[in-house]
Amino acid sequence: MDRWAGDFPSEQFRKHGLTTVSCEKPKSDLYKEFLPLLNSGMVELLDQPRLIKRLLGLERRMTRGGPEKIDHAQNQHDDVINSVCGAIVMAASKRAPWNITEAAIARLRRPLPPRGRISTFPM
Repeated sequence: MDRWAGDFPSEQFRKHGLTTVSCEKPKSDLYKEFLPLLNSGMVELLDQPRLIKRLLGLERRMTRGGPEKIDHAQNQHDDVINSVCGAIVMAASKRAPWNITEAAIARLRRPLPPRGRISTFPM
């Protein structure tokens, strides 16, 4: 997870028995590590309009006296592309911190409530 909204998102996941870990890297670093994977053809993205829109909405900026920063444009979002880049960079790295238990898989198999009924994470 990123560090958006402090502990609130993690707390919501905990209510459903899921544990989260904050990403060690800033999202800008994830985007920088993702780009060569995409450009080399090692990664093929789904043809999903929201994902493509978020990817194309990223902007590269130079900060005063610091490194370049890659982030979404003002009043835009990076939720989907953040998740995708994080998962791809993690999968491409040598270490594998994934710990998926049988209980977690069982929870994922449960049907989701109808869209619009989840009050914890408004879309």
